Amino acid sequence: MALGVEPKERHLMQRPPRNPKTGVLTKVTWTIVFCQAIVMATLTIANYVLALHHFHYTIPDARSLAFTTITTLQLTHCFMSRSIHQSVFKTGIHENRWILGAFFLSFGCMLMGIYAPGVSTWLELTAVNGMSWVMILICVIVFMTFVELEKLIVRQLGCVL
Repeated sequence: MALGVEPKERHLMQRPPRNPKTGVLTKVTWTIVFCQAIVMATLTIANYVLALHHFHYTIPDARSLAFTTITTLQLTHCFMSRSIHQSVFKTGIHENRWILGAFFLSFGCMLMGIYAPGVSTWLELTAVNGMSWVMILICVIVFMTFVELEKLIVRQLGCVL
């Protein structure tokens, strides 16, 4: 909902209009969504497998890491989804206070689900340790790099979305 009150993109009116016969979601847009979902899932599964087989986490700890990874990726993805054309470094993250509020509220709820006694037990989650947060941060950086490269390719090819 916070994306719904997003300020308009700069230079929006300088772009050529899209064909009114095409849908809002084009093949290019679906491809972008699909690729980002695959990368997000792959990073989450990779963290889970690494935690189990390389770092010898217990299954509940690896499951909590996977939950925290996918949730953090989804939450940070909202900043990168503000524009399909422009880099998050151009659009910034501070212009929409609603999206910032939603991000921090959701992130806080996730932390409460992981660390708050009772809540974490009910959700069957364990505390995420420092090494796990490093792994999550690496996944966020990899995902952000992928999305920004994808946007660069869309701009270079001049894809109509």
